[in-house]
Amino acid sequence: MHNKETEKLIQDIGRRIAEIRSQKGWKQQDLADAIPVTWRQVARWEAGASNFTVASLQKLSNVLGCSLNDFLKKPKSAKPGRGRPGRKP
Repeated sequence: MHNKETEKLIQDIGRRIAEIRSQKGWKQQDLADAIPVTWRQVARWEAGASNFTVASLQKLSNVLGCSLNDFLKKPKSAKPGRGRPGRKP
Protein backbone atom coordinates (compact mmCIF):
# COMPACT_ATOMS: atom_id res chain seq x y z
CA MET A 1 0.00 0.00 0.00
CA HIS A 2 1.29 3.43 -0.94
CA ASN A 3 1.16 6.58 1.11
CA LYS A 4 -0.38 9.73 -0.38
CA GLU A 5 2.98 11.18 -1.43
CA THR A 6 3.86 8.04 -3.35
CA GLU A 7 0.43 7.92 -4.99
CA LYS A 8 0.78 11.54 -6.09
CA LEU A 9 4.25 10.86 -7.51
CA ILE A 10 2.93 7.88 -9.49
CA GLN A 11 0.07 10.04 -10.83
CA ASP A 12 2.43 12.91 -11.71
CA ILE A 13 4.80 10.59 -13.57
CA GLY A 14 1.83 9.13 -15.41
CA ARG A 15 0.71 12.60 -16.48
CA ARG A 16 4.24 13.38 -17.67
CA ILE A 17 4.30 10.17 -19.71
CA ALA A 18 1.01 11.22 -21.31
CA GLU A 19 2.29 14.74 -21.99
CA ILE A 20 5.54 13.56 -23.57
CA ARG A 21 3.71 10.96 -25.64
CA SER A 22 1.20 13.55 -26.84
CA GLN A 23 3.99 15.99 -27.74
CA LYS A 24 5.34 13.31 -30.07
CA GLY A 25 1.89 12.95 -31.62
CA TRP A 26 1.66 9.35 -30.47
CA LYS A 27 -1.47 7.51 -29.41
CA GLN A 28 -1.37 5.15 -26.46
CA GLN A 29 -1.32 2.26 -28.92
CA ASP A 30 1.79 3.68 -30.63
CA LEU A 31 3.64 3.79 -27.32
CA ALA A 32 2.38 0.34 -26.34
CA ASP A 33 3.65 -1.11 -29.63
CA ALA A 34 7.08 0.48 -29.14
CA ILE A 35 7.65 -0.93 -25.62
CA PRO A 36 5.87 -3.56 -26.18
CA VAL A 37 2.97 -3.69 -23.72
CA THR A 38 -0.79 -3.43 -24.14
CA TRP A 39 -2.38 -0.03 -24.63
CA ARG A 40 -4.34 -0.77 -21.44
CA GLN A 41 -1.06 -0.88 -19.52
CA VAL A 42 -0.07 2.49 -20.98
CA ALA A 43 -3.50 3.84 -19.99
CA ARG A 44 -3.04 2.53 -16.42
CA TRP A 45 0.40 4.14 -16.17
CA GLU A 46 -0.88 7.45 -17.48
CA ALA A 47 -3.85 7.39 -15.10
CA GLY A 48 -1.61 6.66 -12.12
CA ALA A 49 -3.49 3.41 -11.58
CA SER A 50 -0.43 1.20 -12.00
CA ASN A 51 3.06 1.51 -10.58
CA PHE A 52 6.12 1.38 -12.82
CA THR A 53 9.31 -0.60 -12.59
CA VAL A 54 12.61 1.13 -13.16
CA ALA A 55 13.02 -1.07 -16.24
CA SER A 56 9.68 0.09 -17.67
CA LEU A 57 10.55 3.74 -17.04
CA GLN A 58 13.89 3.20 -18.80
CA LYS A 59 12.11 1.64 -21.80
CA LEU A 60 9.65 4.54 -21.85
CA SER A 61 12.43 7.12 -21.79
CA ASN A 62 14.28 5.32 -24.59
CA VAL A 63 11.31 5.09 -26.95
CA LEU A 64 10.05 8.60 -26.13
CA GLY A 65 13.53 10.10 -26.54
CA CYS A 66 13.63 11.74 -23.13
CA SER A 67 15.53 11.36 -19.89
CA LEU A 68 14.26 9.74 -16.72
CA ASN A 69 14.44 13.22 -15.16
CA ASP A 70 11.81 14.42 -17.64
CA PHE A 71 9.30 12.12 -15.95
CA LEU A 72 9.98 13.80 -12.60
CA LYS A 73 9.19 17.32 -13.79
CA LYS A 74 5.92 18.84 -12.68
CA PRO A 75 3.12 17.87 -15.10
CA LYS A 76 1.30 20.64 -16.93
CA SER A 77 -2.02 18.82 -16.88
CA ALA A 78 -4.17 18.76 -13.78
CA LYS A 79 -5.71 15.33 -14.30
CA PRO A 80 -4.27 11.91 -15.03
CA GLY A 81 -4.03 10.99 -18.71
CA ARG A 82 -6.92 9.14 -20.28
CA GLY A 83 -7.63 7.87 -23.69
CA ARG A 84 -8.06 4.91 -25.98
CA PRO A 85 -5.91 3.72 -28.84
CA GLY A 86 -7.53 5.92 -31.47
CA ARG A 87 -7.79 9.01 -29.30
CA LYS A 88 -5.36 11.46 -27.82
CA PRO A 89 -5.86 12.38 -24.15
